[in-house]
Amino acid sequence: MKITIQQLKLNHFKGIRNATIVFNESANVIAGRNATGKSTIADAFSWLLFGKDMLDRKDFEVKTLQNGEVIPRIDHEVEAIIYIDGVKETLKRTLKEKWVKKQGTNEQVFTGNETIYTVNDVPKSQKDYQDYINKIIPEATFKLLTNPAYFNSIKWQDRRAMLTAIASIQDDDSIAGKELADVLIKMRSERKSFEDFKKEYAAKRQKIKAAMESIPSRIDELNRTKPEQKNWAEIQAKIDALRSEVSNLQKRISNANDGNKEAFEYQKKAIDRKMFLQSKIAEKDLAARKQFLDDSGKKDREIADLNNQFEQIKNLLKRKNDLLGIKLDDAGQKEKQLVTLRAEYRIVSDLIYNDHAVCPTCGQPMPKDKALESFNKEKADRLIEINRRGVLLKSQKEEIEADISSLDNDIKAHTLSLRELENKNKEIKNSPSNLKPVELILSEDVEYVSIKKELDAIEIPEVATVDTTNISDAIKQMNNEIEALIVELSNREIIERANAREKELIDEEKTLADELTIVEGMEYSLQQFQSKKMQAVEDAVNKLFPTVKFRMFDQQINGGIADTCETMINGVPFSDANRAAQINAGLEIIATFSKVHDTYCPIFIDNAEAVNSLFDIPTQIVALYVNDSKDLEVNKISKVA
Repeated sequence: MKITIQQLKLNHFKGIRNATIVFNESANVIAGRNATGKSTIADAFSWLLFGKDMLDRKDFEVKTLQNGEVIPRIDHEVEAIIYIDGVKETLKRTLKEKWVKKQGTNEQVFTGNETIYTVNDVPKSQKDYQDYINKIIPEATFKLLTNPAYFNSIKWQDRRAMLTAIASIQDDDSIAGKELADVLIKMRSERKSFEDFKKEYAAKRQKIKAAMESIPSRIDELNRTKPEQKNWAEIQAKIDALRSEVSNLQKRISNANDGNKEAFEYQKKAIDRKMFLQSKIAEKDLAARKQFLDDSGKKDREIADLNNQFEQIKNLLKRKNDLLGIKLDDAGQKEKQLVTLRAEYRIVSDLIYNDHAVCPTCGQPMPKDKALESFNKEKADRLIEINRRGVLLKSQKEEIEADISSLDNDIKAHTLSLRELENKNKEIKNSPSNLKPVELILSEDVEYVSIKKELDAIEIPEVATVDTTNISDAIKQMNNEIEALIVELSNREIIERANAREKELIDEEKTLADELTIVEGMEYSLQQFQSKKMQAVEDAVNKLFPTVKFRMFDQQINGGIADTCETMINGVPFSDANRAAQINAGLEIIATFSKVHDTYCPIFIDNAEAVNSLFDIPTQIVALYVNDSKDLEVNKISKVA
C-alpha cells in the first residue's frame, strides 16, 4: 500500500491562519526560518489522522493564539487530499468551540469544544472516523513509517520486539545444538519460559549460597559452647578407684562396729541413699544439658522451615500471576472479537435490498420477488451465523472470566499467606531468646528439686561405739570427689553430641556445594544458550539492513548477558552519531519496515538541512529545511538528493 498527500489545508491551526500546500508525489521541500511553521505542517497531518502532534502529544495547543490568548469563536481545521494506492480520499478534522446563551441574559459562555470528522465530505462519529483511519494505517505503524526519529525514540525493549518480529530467526533447537539440548528439554518438561527458568536457578543459587554462608557461624557457635575435651577413661578410672576405696573404708567401719550392727546398717543405708540420689542428680544434670543443646538450634530450624514454606508459596503465586496474565489477554481478545461481530451484525442488519440484482448463473436481471427473497434469505443466514459465533465467543469469554475470578481469589489467598509467613518470620527473628540455661531448666524440674532437697537433708549418723571419724571424713571427701567426677564425665556425651552435629553441618555443607555446582552448571548452560540465541537474533536482524546495524545484547563484567537494542551507525551508537547520520539511519529503518509491512507513507524529515544526501527510499518525502526566508517556501528549493 502506498499513501501520498496531494494537498493539505490548514485553517487557524496552531500559528498558521490559513494555508494550502500542494505536494509533489515524490520529493517536497518546505523551508523557512525557525518558528515559521515547518513543524506545524507535520503536526497538522498527524493531528488530522490521530489527534496528536508528531511528538505523540494529545494536549498540545491546536488553537491559534493572538498576544498569548486563544482567538475565540473560530474553527480550527485541517483537511487533506490523500491517495491510497491511487484512490483519492478526502479527510477533514475540525475543532469547534461551543458557546451557549446563559438563561435570562444575552451573554454567551464557552462550554467546551467538539471535534467534527468527515471522510469524503460524509460526517463521521469519532469512533467511525478512527476505525476508518486505523483500517488505512494503525497509529503505531504511521509513527514508525513517517518519522525518521521515531524508532530510536521509543524504549529499547519495544525496538527489540519490533526487530525480532520481522527477522527470520532459527528455532531454539537449532540454536542450542546437541551440547545445549538438555537445557531445552528440561525447560519444556517443566513448562517454563527461558526467563522464568533463569530466575529460578538464580534464586536457587542465592538460597544455596546463603545456607552455605550460615554453616561456619553455626559450627563456630557449637565449638564455643562445647565443654573442654579431657581424658574420659582416666576420669572413669578415678571414679572406679574412689568407689572401691569407699567400699573398703565402709568395710573397715563395719568391722570396727560389729557390736552395733543396727547403727551401722542405718548409717550404710543413709550413705547408699545419698549416693543413689547423687547419681540421680548427675542424670538430671546431663538431661538438662542435652535439652539446652537441642533448644539452641530450635529457632534456626523454625526460621528455615518458614523460609521453605515462603519460597513454595512464592513460586506458586508467580505461576498463578503468569496464568492470570494469559487469561486476561484471552479475555481481551474475546471482547475485541465480540465488538467486531457486533459491528458486523449492525452492518449486515442495515443492508437494504438492491432492486438491480442479477442472476449469479446467467447474468440476467432477476425477478424482483425472487431477488428480494434471495436477498432476505442470505441476509438472515448471515445474521444467524454472526449470532452463533457471538454466542460461542460470549460463552468462551465467560469461562475465561470465571477462571480469572478463581485465579484472582487464589492470588489474594497466596499473597495473604506470604504476608503472614513474613510477619511470623520477623516475629521469630525479633523475639527474645527463650533459651533456658541449665540452671533454670533444673530449677523448673520438680523431681530434681525434690531429689536435691532430700539429698541436702540426708545426714550420715555417727556410730558412737567406735571412733571412725577420720574414716567417715575420708569417705565423705571421696564421695564428694566422685560426685564432681560424675558431673565432669557427663560432658563427654555433650561433646559427642556436639561433634555429631558438627559433622552433620559439614556433610550438609558438602551436599550444598555439590548442589551449587549443578545449579551453576545449569546457569552457565543457560548463559551459553542465551549468548548463542542473542547472536542468532542479532545476525538475523542485521541481515535486514544494508548499513545500519543493531547491538541486541551487552556482555557484562561478571560474564552475564543483558538484553538491549542499540542502533549502530558505522560502529558508532546512534546517540553519538551526527544529525545527518541519524536522519539517514532513520530513513533506512523506515525503508526496511515499509518493505515488511508493504506500506509506504509520506515521511516528514525535520532539520533536513543537516543532510547533504538523503537515503534513497521509494516514498513521498517532505523535507523541512531551515533557511533565511521569513515566510514558508514550498518546493522553491531543490535540495532533496
